[in-house]
Amino acid sequence: MRTTTIEDSLIGAVLLNWRVYAQCAQIVEPEDFSSERLGKLWRLLAEMTSEGAAIDVVTVSQRCDMDREALLEAQDSCAISAHGLDYARAVRLAADRRIVARKASILSHTALDDSDPITLAAETLADLRIRQRESASSAAELLPARYERLCVPRDFIEFPLFPNVHLHAGDMFVIGARRGVGKSALAAQIADEWSREYPTRIYSLEMLKGDWADRLIARHAGVSVNALDEGLTQEQAEVVRLLTSDLLGLQLSIADHISTVDALIADIRRFATEGGKIAIVDYLGLLVSKGRGESRYEAVTEASRRLKSCALATGIVLVVLSQLSRQRDASGRERLPSLSDLRDSGAVEQDADGVLLLHRFTPDDMKAREGFSKDWNVAELTGLEYADDLAQFDFAKLRRGKSVAVPMRWSGPGQHFSRVPKW
Repeated sequence: MRTTTIEDSLIGAVLLNWRVYAQCAQIVEPEDFSSERLGKLWRLLAEMTSEGAAIDVVTVSQRCDMDREALLEAQDSCAISAHGLDYARAVRLAADRRIVARKASILSHTALDDSDPITLAAETLADLRIRQRESASSAAELLPARYERLCVPRDFIEFPLFPNVHLHAGDMFVIGARRGVGKSALAAQIADEWSREYPTRIYSLEMLKGDWADRLIARHAGVSVNALDEGLTQEQAEVVRLLTSDLLGLQLSIADHISTVDALIADIRRFATEGGKIAIVDYLGLLVSKGRGESRYEAVTEASRRLKSCALATGIVLVVLSQLSRQRDASGRERLPSLSDLRDSGAVEQDADGVLLLHRFTPDDMKAREGFSKDWNVAELTGLEYADDLAQFDFAKLRRGKSVAVPMRWSGPGQHFSRVPKW
């Protein structure tokens, strides 16, 4: 009864002063009303506002199934229209409580069956947090709050090796490369760096957890992945333990059991409620499966947009690896990648806040080496061997910066990239 009275008072505030609706509609949706009739009336008020129609007891009664007396009662239940925002917040809070109660009821029935109650609870918390953020804000509200914090640095995450590339909460960053170039190795490298400060999770669809552990060991202990495959001596193993002991403190987790978009989004939501900041998906092509009557293009497009929505809803930084199409130039060499090479769907580029394209040059590509030496004023590149190959990081899209291509070194045994030194 109390909720209905508050809902009536909110309707009454709008009937007293139609200008109140615009502010209250940023807080309350039609679905937030416990009364279906009042929910329909709230939707009608939205239509009338968009039409520029007059809103009062007379005009509203002519377009809804509520009689004029019921509308007058609602209007009388509101003392002054200035209370409208308070009523809207109360209606929203009551709606949130109903969501919790409904989910709790579901949990009580599923706790003893094969369902995952932890995932359901995590999704409920994530949904409520989304609801807290989804209300629109006017410029008059946003700008004064921003003015107060202009001298305070914003929260952002630096991309390893590139401190001027900033990632913000809700960003989706895509790393694209052709097969065998090193996108998974780069994912392991940046996860290593980030997890020293931020809770980070890798979703691996291509490798098992043990393979990721080997990449971390190879990078820090100076042993090759092949040597780890063949087995170390006791003395070598002890050295590896000493050199990698600090890795035990990484805030890094690896999940290799997730294979669908639905399962991935559910786990990211749960990870976010546990304090997670960064999620890395390796890689998009393996995550997507076509539905009945659905093309590959449509499946990738849908997956990309759902992942971007998930990043925005949870506030997590989402890094998605994507395989690029192979294209060769007139000489038969693989040409430098471009955004159009993102496989299966242009939506990946559109949804991404940033795109990094990886390329490794062949050892005999003297033209590329000479070009980098001249254009970037970097040290002599012609002497690099296979173990220390020349690569390129092309930040082809940066929503908050200028696109740039940068020469890099690739260490095969160490499975990592590094900056090329200047003269």
